[in-house]
Amino acid sequence: MSDTPAPDETRPTESVADRSKEFDTAVQIGRMVLKVARERTDNRYSMPYLDSQQFPQDAINAINTKPDGTVTEENVATAKQATVSLAIEAAAQIAEAQAPRGAGVREEISSLEGVLTLVKRGHGLLIQTEAQNPQFVLQGSREAIARRQKVQPDQVKLSDDELKKWAEENFQRSGHRLTKSVQAVNDYLRR
Repeated sequence: MSDTPAPDETRPTESVADRSKEFDTAVQIGRMVLKVARERTDNRYSMPYLDSQQFPQDAINAINTKPDGTVTEENVATAKQATVSLAIEAAAQIAEAQAPRGAGVREEISSLEGVLTLVKRGHGLLIQTEAQNPQFVLQGSREAIARRQKVQPDQVKLSDDELKKWAEENFQRSGHRLTKSVQAVNDYLRR
């Protein structure tokens, strides 16, 4: 008889490890959103892009709560839902941000690149989550739109396809905008 465990014997450990990794990845992206928002505000860059006060408090609380003991599927789902909600809000804020008029440019390339990385990772998680649990994307989009319209989420009357499109367009617009900003600052620094 072999000393190698049967496939069924190794699954629970791998499953716990996989869940823990998934949870850590989701929480890391969510915390990155908050960290970048805080840094951009604290350093008073000419385009802060992100307003920490506009992020949903329940999502912030969810990514800052550590599970007791073993990471469960519910912990992973909560972390992903919270992070998707934060990422959707961040993408929308970046896409909507307006530069202050008449102010000088005060930017740091590494900070702009950090915001761009945040958008790319958030978009990647959005795509992954949409394939696994599209309700998280729909709910995050509906809530972000509701905050902008100053209404309750159930008053947002958009179809599922329109909600998905709204989120996707914000990620595309914010990524394009940040890529252009990074390029412009790099061009300026090379003068």
